[in-house]
Amino acid sequence: PSQSIEKIALGLLILWIMSPIAVMLCGLTQDTNEPILSFKQYPVSIYWYQILQTIGFLGCILSIIVFSKSILDAKTKNLSVKEYIKNNIFTLSLFVMLIWSIFSCIASENFDISFNGTLYRKDGLITYFTYCGIFCCGYIIRNKRFIKYILEFFTSTATVLSILMLINSKYLNNLFGLTSDSSVFYQFNHFAYYLCMSLMCSLVLFQTEKKSILTLSIRIAMFAVITAALVKNGSLGPYIAVVIGLIASLI
Repeated sequence: PSQSIEKIALGLLILWIMSPIAVMLCGLTQDTNEPILSFKQYPVSIYWYQILQTIGFLGCILSIIVFSKSILDAKTKNLSVKEYIKNNIFTLSLFVMLIWSIFSCIASENFDISFNGTLYRKDGLITYFTYCGIFCCGYIIRNKRFIKYILEFFTSTATVLSILMLINSKYLNNLFGLTSDSSVFYQFNHFAYYLCMSLMCSLVLFQTEKKSILTLSIRIAMFAVITAALVKNGSLGPYIAVVIGLIASLI
């Protein structure tokens, strides 16, 4: 049933959203006396990539099920191929782009890097498919309550990372494999993009909260904490993006 598929998609997205916390906890299993932090972060990054692959490929399986159901539904409604393409032009165009990436990978002079990516970025074709799976999970979800759950988990995770960044305890950083400006991420810009998105999500939750004064206060506090973390991070691009986003929101 479509409702069950939507719930599974929600569960997968929540797991992906919580992955920074999982990665941080994986840091507990590493040698806390390791003098070079990057040596400690590397095995943790492998765990993170495994989480990405698992969730992404499960998302791909879900997308195949949804695609099959949509074809059966189109046949039931006697839709022509032209009408079906017109109704699904956006997703089909993205799928064609993914197919084009396969041909690009095959034609590459270095198939191994094109397929697997580099050791640091892991940005090959196989990762494109995991992105596809995560996108499909998001595309499947239409229930507004589920969307709110996603925003809440996302902002809560970002708040935890922001608090640890603002505390900037040498002991905690070493224990969880964190850096002062990047948290669990490899680069401070990457964390800034993450904070940029989570900050705007917290703003949406704040703007749409109409019932509980306590919940509204928590939304404001989370917004403030993530903002402080973004300012401390010091990355200019995401900072400007948030300022423009806030102005656009007011308009």
